[in-house]
Amino acid sequence: MKIYNFIKKIFALFYPEHCVACGGLREESNSPFCISCMEKFKPNRHVRTIFACGNDIKCISAFTYEGSIRKAICDFKFEGQRNFADFFAESISECVLQDDGIEEFDYITSVPLSKERLSERGYNQAELVAKRVGKILGLEYLDTLNKLRNNKTQHTLSKEERAENVKGVYSVKSGLDFKNKKIALCDDIVTTGNTLAECIKILVDAGAAKVICFTTADAK
Repeated sequence: MKIYNFIKKIFALFYPEHCVACGGLREESNSPFCISCMEKFKPNRHVRTIFACGNDIKCISAFTYEGSIRKAICDFKFEGQRNFADFFAESISECVLQDDGIEEFDYITSVPLSKERLSERGYNQAELVAKRVGKILGLEYLDTLNKLRNNKTQHTLSKEERAENVKGVYSVKSGLDFKNKKIALCDDIVTTGNTLAECIKILVDAGAAKVICFTTADAK
């Protein structure tokens, strides 16, 4: 790890990284922002409910999906900036810790990618963040879900089409037992909530007693 950090520092001397907000040099490679801009992009906690399994499920988000935050999430998701996971995890955790009862949860998990998408990208951004949130909050990460196939991108569809688009896409991994356990479900963005609602249904049908959702940003 020390050698890795040393190499990163040497690399940064020749290929400095830039703030996604102002374009200035980033002092911290784990943040998408320079120190000055980080003061402007403090988490602004959003809470909404997602209707699933006959209940309103709480969804806590750290940011609004717009502007420089949107750019940072896209860089994290599509441009290989996996080092941003720490910043997003710390931001989510700061918002989650404002709630009482989070210590009652047993596991944290994430919305999965399909095998094809995971192979293309090399990592699941939601999983990277979830694992780091778990370490901060003291929740064990449990890999609970499969994505069985690629479906259409949600933001290209109507409200009605989005609900249909996620049906039958996810399943529970075999050999797991989380009956009567409370699970935190993590994703990068929540828009209509259909993806989270479908994953919640799968988890509850498999025995989960309670589910709460965390996302980096709310796009509603």
